[in-house]
Amino acid sequence: MEMQKVVVFVSAAVGSLVAVSSFGVGDMDGDGTHARSVHMEACLRQVRQIVVDEAAAVRSCECMYGEFEEKGYALTDAFGSDFEDMSRITRSCAARNGARLP
Repeated sequence: MEMQKVVVFVSAAVGSLVAVSSFGVGDMDGDGTHARSVHMEACLRQVRQIVVDEAAAVRSCECMYGEFEEKGYALTDAFGSDFEDMSRITRSCAARNGARLP
């Protein structure tokens, strides 16, 4: 059962982030803050299901975004050959912040 939660989490987290991105959440405030906050909320909705508290959820999402950015991944890369690495990053960030993963 726990493994199913993780698979659903990874798929939903990446899917939610991609869906939010594809609806054209633009840089409405000039510095990307609005778009980032919309993406962060989508991430948090998913991560809250597997981590222990709000602070851990925020750290998990920040970790994911940081590593995606560092590797130059766009959220749509999850639909291609980068899915496995993006899934690994997602799981790793969640685990570092208290998620119990199989």
